[in-house]
Amino acid sequence: MTIKRGGHTFAGVDKPIRTPNHKSGKSHAVVIKQGDGFKLIRFGMQGAKTKPPRKGESEAGQVRLIGLTK
Repeated sequence: MTIKRGGHTFAGVDKPIRTPNHKSGKSHAVVIKQGDGFKLIRFGMQGAKTKPPRKGESEAGQVRLIGLTK
């Protein structure tokens, strides 16, 4: 069952999708069931670097991963 909302096509209810260049600045969207209808919710921050470092990863490896130079 596909649902079309806000110019996007969702695989179903509670199935989030990425919205990488949306003007709202939100990185993801999801359609939820609310009462008899559906509601579109946008969430997340574009370009957020929220990935925690992996176990045993060096500082140099972290810098390479996020593309920063010292």
